[in-house]
Parts: sequence; structure tokens; C-alpha cells
Amino acid sequence: MNAAVEVACWCPQDHNMHQVREAQWHVADCHELVEAFAVGTAMLADVLDSGPFEPRPWRIWANLPDAPQTKA
Repeated sequence: MNAAVEVACWCPQDHNMHQVREAQWHVADCHELVEAFAVGTAMLADVLDSGPFEPRPWRIWANLPDAPQTKA
């Protein structure tokens, strides 16, 4: 099972998305699937609780380019 938090890609070569937080678990049976789902859900809750909801800090942490500046 895989769980990830992604941000949009702003690289010159468009990758579509970049994972800034990811985890993987090997699941052999239904009990391990339930456990992996619970751990993945806890990881997501941790991300949501810790913020930020603005993607720029995640981009900085992952050494990704920021969104292009728009002219007002």
C-alpha cells in the first residue's frame, strides 16, 4: 500500500506532481491491509495537523521550484 502527499510541478520539464511525503507498506493479508490503512491515515492526519496548507513550505523542504509569479 502507498500513501503520499503531493504538490503540483512547476519544473521547466513538467512532471505533473511531486511527492513531498510518502510511505509504503507491504500487505500480505486483510489484517495487514487494515493496519497499513490505519498507519497511512495517521500519516495524513499528521500532515494536516502540522500544516502548512500553502504548498510553498513543502516545496522548499523538498527543494522544488516555487510556482511562477503572476503579474497583477
